[in-house]
Amino acid sequence: MSRLPPHHVSRARLTDACSGQDGVVVVVEAAAGYGKSVLAAELVEVWGSVPVEVLLEEGGVSAELLAARLRAAVSRAGFLDAAASMAAAGADPAGAVDAMVAGLKGEACAIVIDDAHHANRDAGALIDRIASLVAPPQRLVVLVRRLPPGRSDCGARRWCNWVRSSSRCGPRRRSSSPRPASVSASPLRTDGCSMR
Repeated sequence: MSRLPPHHVSRARLTDACSGQDGVVVVVEAAAGYGKSVLAAELVEVWGSVPVEVLLEEGGVSAELLAARLRAAVSRAGFLDAAASMAAAGADPAGAVDAMVAGLKGEACAIVIDDAHHANRDAGALIDRIASLVAPPQRLVVLVRRLPPGRSDCGARRWCNWVRSSSRCGPRRRSSSPRPASVSASPLRTDGCSMR
């Protein structure tokens, strides 16, 4: 993720909807070319957060590989103690994620997972785990064309902003009877904002 170009036109109605306590976890779901990565860069800038960026590539990314990529990103962002704690977890991806979130406690950072649709089922579950653990001033931004096999619908988060390419903005409370079979019926979905 790069800095915003000087000719960038801000999308305040999107960033405003993802600010405050309701914007701890943001899922941006849209087709290629809609500007998911640019929106993530804008959110990081608006929040004044340090970006911890991971880009997943085609071919499937396992939980172990995602944990390793996260550790490298945490280190690149300058959080060396948190990266060392992650390394101490060894080959346990869940332990590494737990160590990352604990090591970043109190840090104004935004964990950005781009192209998360390339995550294997176990990596999708790891993304859910991150979503259930992050707390302000930490943030999680998940950029997807479609949800990965592990569902990654923000796990057990009470609030989640869900920005879709064809929707309006605003958080929705989790219902008591979630219907996990359909992303569009997800209780965590924000009937969020048009990305264009």
